[in-house]
Amino acid sequence: MTQSNATTAANAATTAVQAPRSGKRIALLLAIAAILAAVGLYAAQHWLRTAPLTAADLETQQQRVDVAESLQRHAEGATVPLVQLLVTSDREMRVPLYKQIDTANAAAEGDLAALASLMKSAQDKARLDELLALRARYDERYTAAVEELELSGAQGALSQFWAPTREALASMAQASRRLAEQERATLATQRATLESFGAETQRLAWVVAAVALLAAALGGLGVRMLERGVGA
Repeated sequence: MTQSNATTAANAATTAVQAPRSGKRIALLLAIAAILAAVGLYAAQHWLRTAPLTAADLETQQQRVDVAESLQRHAEGATVPLVQLLVTSDREMRVPLYKQIDTANAAAEGDLAALASLMKSAQDKARLDELLALRARYDERYTAAVEELELSGAQGALSQFWAPTREALASMAQASRRLAEQERATLATQRATLESFGAETQRLAWVVAAVALLAAALGGLGVRMLERGVGA
């Protein structure tokens, strides 16, 4: 065998040994690229998922908080004009107080109607129904106290106010305060949820970008190695 033939045979043997190794490297690179692509696809699906809440949801909840706090202020401030009624002996001087109370009651009724339009779930409506029942009870006691005041004077109205009316008012105020606290807590939870979703979405965006670049790089390297192997 000549030296040339020996060299050719040696090169062929080396190529035969390297070919399986190169094929394994290429297969490994392509497999890694495929895995990265699958990871990227999974992350992208989570990245593109619908947000659990929207800005409109937060705006609606903020409206609910505002209305609930308005109802709380009305309930907690209703005692003062009632006491003023009892200590005002002149009927003509009580007329402006009646108007003040009627205006506040009308505003509260408007708040209740607005809150009812914003509440959709059965649980929310149950809480609102509780407040409506307590308010109806208070209105009944208030009306009885006013009738007693006009018929029998302040002395007769005291028994109506200091027992059933004040008790009904206290229950309504407590329920209004509880409702406002619940609405504020719900708003805080929704804000935290939306902020957490935004932060997670941002992280996933970086993961998707990094995985896509790495998968593309490895895939390109594997293709080039494969082309080289075919060309050789």
